Amino acid sequence: ASSSASSSASSSASSSATSSASSSTSSSASAAAAARDDGDDEEVAITGEGANALSDFPHSRENCVNFKFVPGHTPGNLRRCANCFCFVCDEPAENCKQWSSHAHANYASARWRNARHRAQLGLSPAAPPPTAPPRPAAASSFGRTVVTGSPDFA
Repeated sequence: ASSSASSSASSSASSSATSSASSSTSSSASAAAAARDDGDDEEVAITGEGANALSDFPHSRENCVNFKFVPGHTPGNLRRCANCFCFVCDEPAENCKQWSSHAHANYASARWRNARHRAQLGLSPAAPPPTAPPRPAAASSFGRTVVTGSPDFA
């Protein structure tokens, strides 16, 4: 019985030492934080009115929660809220001079990312029209390559 009492006493002494070391570390950290304080006690609160921050803060048209964005050239993409920004021009959508085209821009498209990069460089931001894949050449029975459907041979 005496060994369990001494074990209990040493365990409580150990926990008491740990607790006092922990509180001295905590008070040291508080003192260090107070020493770094520049006396600015202002608090900043960022608030919004909706359930989703994207409706209250500026966002790319493709991320608008008020008007669903559909990849491709769909008429619904032309709609925008007051916080929509043009992905290509990086300015409010209402100021974009090419909105009828840029409204369809999205990050997933390398074509639109390239147009955005060109705009950032001060070049024409208009995205080039999509290119059609090249037509496959058909081989004839004589081993020559014959191009079919080419306007040059019409």
